Amino acid sequence: MKKTVKILAMLICSTVISGCFGKTEVNDRAFVQLMGIEKHSGVYMVSLQIYESCGSDGVPDVSKANSSTVAGTGTDVSAALSECELKAGKKLFLGHVKTVIIGSGITELPEILSSLTDGGSPRGTVPLSCPIAYSTSPSSVTETFMEQGVFSADRFTDITEGYVRSGKCVYTDLISVTEKLSLPSGAAALPVIYSDGKEIYYSGIAAVNKNGGIYRISEPDVQGFVILSGSFDKKGSIAIPVPDDESSGYAEITCSKVKTCADISDGRLRINAEVRLKLKTNGSDENYDEKKAAEAVCENIRDSCISAYSETAWYGGCDVFGIYKLMRRDCPSLAEKDSETVIKESILSITVKAETE
Repeated sequence: MKKTVKILAMLICSTVISGCFGKTEVNDRAFVQLMGIEKHSGVYMVSLQIYESCGSDGVPDVSKANSSTVAGTGTDVSAALSECELKAGKKLFLGHVKTVIIGSGITELPEILSSLTDGGSPRGTVPLSCPIAYSTSPSSVTETFMEQGVFSADRFTDITEGYVRSGKCVYTDLISVTEKLSLPSGAAALPVIYSDGKEIYYSGIAAVNKNGGIYRISEPDVQGFVILSGSFDKKGSIAIPVPDDESSGYAEITCSKVKTCADISDGRLRINAEVRLKLKTNGSDENYDEKKAAEAVCENIRDSCISAYSETAWYGGCDVFGIYKLMRRDCPSLAEKDSETVIKESILSITVKAETE
């Protein structure tokens, strides 16, 4: 993040030296930080948060958000971006977008993402590593200016990283979304984001398929998705409260590894998952039972994993856990059948074990 800020600062300062950015003057560029895309009644709306220095002499005032917002509509995303350019009075540059936020009404997500990475675009391209999120109101997120750091979007990224480290959110980048949606019954797990006008928050996951179908993983079950999908952050930890009749405390998951394979049971696909956790426990009194705490964590995580699987695979027939790849590898005969039906009728066999540090 600091590296990105330095690069942008250098670009701004380069006005004095070269006076241009490619064939466009730097002062005539609008550097997009956040992008929201939604569609209503066949009309696309694109909302942008763009860099705008609140300082003097080209030096950003770090006490301000250093951002502004603009929105445009059109028959496609490109037309909506063109209207944004007219309103901003500058040429847009998409090469520094930190997050793309997808909203309701989008039924052709692969095509939209492909248009944002088109190498021939004069606006530059959204990086393939750019995170993708979901919101019922993308514009409310892009219009949230958090006055901390050189850019409002810095604070945005810091908050996201905090959620990821605590197991309450996942990074889903553009390239992985494209890959997921290219598979039969594939769905992208997009973290759900919302704003209260001052700060942004994450709550749950939206499993979005290529046709715009959305299946929600509720906030309490996000940790199950994180564990079962192998998305546990190596620098993160997940705190699990473990009260019992005599004492209370919590256990902290510091490491999680999952092994999965598939087989056929009575003609149905069976996904076998073995989860191994490392824990730090911290009881509140001398009656705290470390063994019981570990057992409670294992039960909690197992139930959460099953719920996350239920809400996506069993209910929606959508694949956010790499089920199709397991079928192709371990049960190729099932891979030739209707994948949605196979996934809906699948069996999840999961064991969770833990050791304390």
